[in-house]
Amino acid sequence: MNSDAAFIKGDSHLICEDYATNYTSQNNLQVVLCDGCSSSQMTDVGARILALTSASYLPVDHPDNPEALLDRITGHLRYLLADHAFQSLPATVFDATLLMAKVVGNAVEIITVGDGVIAIKGKSGNLSILNLEYDKGYPRYLSYRLDAKRKELFLEKQSFLKINKYGTYLFKDEDLEDNCVFSCVHSTDLEDFTMSYVIEDIEWIALMSDGVHSFSCKKELISMFKVVRELLKFKTFTGQFVQRRLNRFKKDCRKWGWEHYDDVSLAVLYLGGS
Repeated sequence: MNSDAAFIKGDSHLICEDYATNYTSQNNLQVVLCDGCSSSQMTDVGARILALTSASYLPVDHPDNPEALLDRITGHLRYLLADHAFQSLPATVFDATLLMAKVVGNAVEIITVGDGVIAIKGKSGNLSILNLEYDKGYPRYLSYRLDAKRKELFLEKQSFLKINKYGTYLFKDEDLEDNCVFSCVHSTDLEDFTMSYVIEDIEWIALMSDGVHSFSCKKELISMFKVVRELLKFKTFTGQFVQRRLNRFKKDCRKWGWEHYDDVSLAVLYLGGS
């Protein structure tokens, strides 16, 4: 087993507002990914703090109780904002999506708040892709718990989570989109979305920011499925395998003439091997 995480700046950004981190040990295997909101201030700072705070609480709180975990994370963020050293930070600093995955016993627990993309590669060769988005384009952030007025304004927009699930057994084919064998849509107004998978069925789980939707070539949008297919072509799973894959992917993008205006982050739990 192994885990790794990496991120790259989008072409339209001066600084990367994504952040991803991981932890691998005999007793703990986890990844956390955050995508800061581009229209809010200093979310590059907030995304890092949110990711590192969440990563520190994951080993303490059992992720099968997401409400308790999110309460503790929110409490820590509230404490930071009240501290004199952090009072210069804007109220929107923690406007960032939060995706977490952790091995718990013989299962992997996934908790998400906000949008993003999740890919699950089964040991039988099948690939499932879950695209999490909000139907009116306004993601829900954990930071809304910190400000009742901002939370009320968000709820008034009635921007609900929409989950598109795609599956294929043809991961090596040229176009995943053409080979999807099922597709379904769900909608919910819940704050967080949780999933659980049995380890023995899964080879790896990848968390991605919605930057995978921002790729284009000669001003023509590139399918998210095609981006994901290339991004997740891992050759090995030792060491910093995500960083190596992202480095190669960047070189290939330059060769193909691909551009991406948004930041891209990737965090992976590899569940194979010893």
